[in-house]
Amino acid sequence: MGVQTARILQLGAYAVLGVLWLAGAAFGTSRWKGVPMNCPTVADLDGDDDAEAVVRWCNDLKALRVMVWVLWVG
Repeated sequence: MGVQTARILQLGAYAVLGVLWLAGAAFGTSRWKGVPMNCPTVADLDGDDDAEAVVRWCNDLKALRVMVWVLWVG
């Protein structure tokens, strides 16, 4: 195997490992840990405008998380 072929294989291996590392860093951090799966439990829904905004924010963040996964996989 030539030196040029070895360098191409090495670059490919580093690219694959880099993508896996970035995926692990993006989805394995505590950034998503604070978002509950059941958004209505985040705030007390007694008609308060802020509570509804918090629930909306939680749902938007969950949708963003799904879109990031879809874009990363695709």
